[in-house]
Amino acid sequence: MSMISFNNTKAILANFIDERIMPAIPEDRSFIRWGLGGASVLVLTRVDDMAQKYAPILKEFGIMNESNLLDTEKVKLFIDTAFQKQSEVKINLMGIPFKFDASDGQALLEIMERYKE
Repeated sequence: MSMISFNNTKAILANFIDERIMPAIPEDRSFIRWGLGGASVLVLTRVDDMAQKYAPILKEFGIMNESNLLDTEKVKLFIDTAFQKQSEVKINLMGIPFKFDASDGQALLEIMERYKE
């Protein structure tokens, strides 16, 4: 069982934004790319507070233990199963529709692997 600290969620999210979301924005939308780049820093400053709201749920489902370590195998199981049930998730960010699919879930898992303890 591999574990990562819940405190690393900010770094994982920052990497995901840089590696998956930003490259998905078309070049002809440079202002949106610029705006999202700036806004992501502001959002990341609030990630710790926002993430703590989900800690009880994550602990209840056994994804996170009492030491605030995330079980990467359970996170993978959750992501894989979720994308089997719903193959695509659509989110509108700053007027740009983004689609997240299993390949994005896999990319997130690969980024998480960099933070294993």
